Amino acid sequence: MLNSMLNSVAGLFEITNTDKELGEVHLRDVLTGKEYCITDIGLSSNFNNENFYMYMRIITYDGISFGTGLNLVFNKRDKFICNWIKENLKNYNDRHEIIRFQELYNEFKMNNKGIKIKTYIY
Repeated sequence: MLNSMLNSVAGLFEITNTDKELGEVHLRDVLTGKEYCITDIGLSSNFNNENFYMYMRIITYDGISFGTGLNLVFNKRDKFICNWIKENLKNYNDRHEIIRFQELYNEFKMNNKGIKIKTYIY
């Protein structure tokens, strides 16, 4: 598990596809363009995926990837997140993830608009 944590990836992701039957969620890191597939039964059943970004940490353990830790959700139309993405795309450095997390966490804590992610389970 410690190796999984050391090799984990944190970032701001958008959902590109879901597979409700397999419980899979396909993600793209907004800053790097790298793509991931995680197991998340609840999120894979969501029909509102195109409206938000999620900041999360992805851990792969024993061949299964999943999101863990503190997840922050941002509306894609929010001015803060749009400006934040533009600024970080210009000055991207993978060693600055803790700074990006602090900026996102502070904004989320101060101005969370209460985005609701509706999950439908059949």
